[in-house]
Amino acid sequence: VYLASCARNPAFTFSLFTGADIANICNEAALHAARLNKKTVDKGNFEYAVERVIAGNNELPLQCDTPVS
Repeated sequence: VYLASCARNPAFTFSLFTGADIANICNEAALHAARLNKKTVDKGNFEYAVERVIAGNNELPLQCDTPVS
């Protein structure tokens, strides 16, 4: 991963990210690249990761079959 190219990305220039956020973004970008069978992590993987980490998981929530009373 070439972090210098990521540093030029406007999404990473904000100082609002904590160290944990950056670690989560890097991990999510690597996982996304692996899911796509890529050997390298590119800008598109990081853009996906930023959206996923900051906006949250886009999967549907689990539903309970038993009604809550």
